[in-house]
Amino acid sequence: MVGAETIGQYNGLIADIRVRHAAAIAGRKVAAVQLDASKNAVHVRTLGTSYGQVMPGQVLAEIGGLAVPADILSESGEVGIEQVGDLLDDVEGFLILDFENGAVEAFADNPLWNRLPAVAAGHTHVLKGNSTFGSLYTALYLAGGWDEVYKTLA
Repeated sequence: MVGAETIGQYNGLIADIRVRHAAAIAGRKVAAVQLDASKNAVHVRTLGTSYGQVMPGQVLAEIGGLAVPADILSESGEVGIEQVGDLLDDVEGFLILDFENGAVEAFADNPLWNRLPAVAAGHTHVLKGNSTFGSLYTALYLAGGWDEVYKTLA
């Protein structure tokens, strides 16, 4: 059971992020992604895809961030590497969910991924571990990750 103290900590962090990063939150699109080296694809974890109500999208919504709309993505949110420029070029910051399976390292030299303006500018933050689903503790962890992404946009 989650205690009132943890709930308060989460609510406080969300409020703090909203205040400190108000300008970036208001006008800059960000995305939580999982890189998939086996498919040479990027999975955008945004609300409205068939993948479900994933935590990265939920936390971003609570922050008030501007997300990639699900209707421009495939049903599951998967984007083939050859389409990342067309679909994700306007994303200004990426929260990279690192499942620690080597995918982040595999994409380090991928020219199409590295050509994205946010990636080229270093507007990314790698969050280790599977934080796609979870509870309030996962939400706290993700909020910290989104905070780091917004810091890169300052």
